[in-house]
Amino acid sequence: MEEVTELQPILDAHVPVMKFKFDGISIDLLYASVSLLVVPDNLDISDVSVLYDVDEPTVRSLNGCRVTDQILKHVPNVEHFRTTFQCLKYWAKQRGVYSNAAGFLGGVNWALLVARV
Repeated sequence: MEEVTELQPILDAHVPVMKFKFDGISIDLLYASVSLLVVPDNLDISDVSVLYDVDEPTVRSLNGCRVTDQILKHVPNVEHFRTTFQCLKYWAKQRGVYSNAAGFLGGVNWALLVARV
């Protein structure tokens, strides 16, 4: 694929991640290795059985999606939540205060605060 450039696995990351550019757009792609020969289209990652027989980095990777799904199930208006979250994320990035790695709140932290309002 010529659209994919700068492909690199991040071996020391907290969760399994690959960084690359697709058509010039930077992407961080998390991945998980589940104990299934074939992953069904309707796989429900909120089902705890998905976490059986997987390593700790995979559990951490899946938990990001699982937490996001739970947050979306509990907000009264998903469209308003997403719009507000995107604005807050933009605001925080512009001010350099959006980063778990730098000691600031990250995506899930901001999402919980937005969901609570």
